[in-house]
Amino acid sequence: MLTPTQIADKWKANFTASGQAYTDGINAVQEAPGIKAARASAKWLARVQASVAKYEKNVASVDLATWKTAASTTGAQRLATGATKGAPKMAAFMNVFIPYLQANKSTIDAMDTTTFEAAMQKAYAQALYNHNFPGYR
Repeated sequence: MLTPTQIADKWKANFTASGQAYTDGINAVQEAPGIKAARASAKWLARVQASVAKYEKNVASVDLATWKTAASTTGAQRLATGATKGAPKMAAFMNVFIPYLQANKSTIDAMDTTTFEAAMQKAYAQALYNHNFPGYR
């Protein structure tokens, strides 16, 4: 029987060399996965609810020091790649969201802020307006 290290090494080698099989698998898909998943939302919700105890156990198993180490090493190294990849999506969103904000700016700017309560109402109005943003898709 292989040792745990040998199994991990084999997994890494096979996974690293699986690029073409991965691409072939993608090309074999005949229906958009998101559309298929949307039809199964009730099953998804039931399975999430059924796995709450497992989720709690697993997320609680990582102590603060381990999380900080992983986040500040592996996570930090991936920030630039993620930002580069996400920049076009961010720009597409902002091309729609900024005009949406500007369309209501004069209404929000005209709201009273002379008291704490009035300022809170202004903040609430902006938050509610943002919440109602219809998206950019």
